[in-house]
Amino acid sequence: MSIDRFASTPLHRQLAEILRTQIACGAVAAGGDLPAEADIAWTYGVGVDTVRRSLAELAHQGLITIERGRRARVRTAPPREVIPLHVGDVAISRMPTPAESSSLSLATGVPVTEIRRAGMPSPELHPADAIQLLGEVLASDVTDLADIDHRGSGP
Repeated sequence: MSIDRFASTPLHRQLAEILRTQIACGAVAAGGDLPAEADIAWTYGVGVDTVRRSLAELAHQGLITIERGRRARVRTAPPREVIPLHVGDVAISRMPTPAESSSLSLATGVPVTEIRRAGMPSPELHPADAIQLLGEVLASDVTDLADIDHRGSGP
């Protein structure tokens, strides 16, 4: 992919899409560093400010982490905890408040899942990227309960 200077899409958004595609296809592995800002700027013929805006967008979306003095790094997905949902439970995904983000030590751009359980006064709050919701399953619907993969990758 390349930057189209005549497109209506801003340069930083085009670059963010290019980098997002590289992350999604594994060209930059989870936990791996992106190239230096100056290298990205030279490769795509844009200014360092454009690169910084692109990286900020990706960080806001929770795809990368940025620390001063270090290269941007692709976030590693945390292990997923299986959270069972029962009849009457409600799960809502949303962006956290600053206080919730701080208390859960969330990276920028990571949503939370709020679970409201029937009969419970307070909702449970979980980082959305660290859980897998599992709805209640009737025994008659499953031949063997071992068919349900509790690691998050499906049957």
